[in-house]
Amino acid sequence: MRTIVLSDLHLGSGGDIDLLRRPELREILWAEIEGADEVVLLGDAVELRDRPLAEALELSRPFFDELGSAIGTGRVVVVPGNHDHHLLDDWLERRRLDGAGSLGLEQRVAAKSGPVAQLVSGMGRTPIELAYPGAWLRPGVYATHGHYLDRHLTVPTFERLAVAAVERVLGGSRDVSEEPGSPGDPGPASAEDYERTQAPVYAFLFALAQAGVTGGRLGGANPSARVWQALGGGYGRAAKLRGWLLGTVALPGAVGVANRLGLGPVRSDL
Repeated sequence: MRTIVLSDLHLGSGGDIDLLRRPELREILWAEIEGADEVVLLGDAVELRDRPLAEALELSRPFFDELGSAIGTGRVVVVPGNHDHHLLDDWLERRRLDGAGSLGLEQRVAAKSGPVAQLVSGMGRTPIELAYPGAWLRPGVYATHGHYLDRHLTVPTFERLAVAAVERVLGGSRDVSEEPGSPGDPGPASAEDYERTQAPVYAFLFALAQAGVTGGRLGGANPSARVWQALGGGYGRAAKLRGWLLGTVALPGAVGVANRLGLGPVRSDL
């Protein structure tokens, strides 16, 4: 069985940085996909933090329509990540109403409703599935987008701090042991543990995009990216001085405050 895994396409991104919206680049991909049994879109296939939902889906549709033609009767599996987590909302809500059990490592469902159904409506006879929080590609090979790792980062990104803040608000957060199996280790967290604290952050950033607050100002990881770019200093004496002040005074101080507020552990170095 031939499986092709694609991740982080971010179709519909602001600034037209999503390369696979360009037809000439898609043609290269379709040549590689032809004859594949399965294509797995491993998270953030669509960027839902930069634009209103309808606009993002419309910009992404040509890719999905052509993907259906390229793979034919082969299967497409969509594994949402943090930037396109909203594709799951309809399904997750139905699971809650039905009293479904734990997500475990993989749950699959046919893409028949919600935004994802609209997204893939032009794919013809190609079978489409949603899988979450990851997908078994074959026995012993598991793939996930990796967004649950945000909870364990020590780099103080916007998303990392926001998740920690949600944990503080909800209470009952799990301590992260650096030594699994030690007496203080609370044991493995479940997918529901991560969803409980991370899904509200994803929903908030999605809501900002629906309100017209685009990724160019607040969405996604852009605030974090701008800080790290400023730390790089850039060219010129003023830019280098600004980078030095941020790196030696402002950022360590902010990180110290975050740790004292219980939003860590985070560090000011990479």
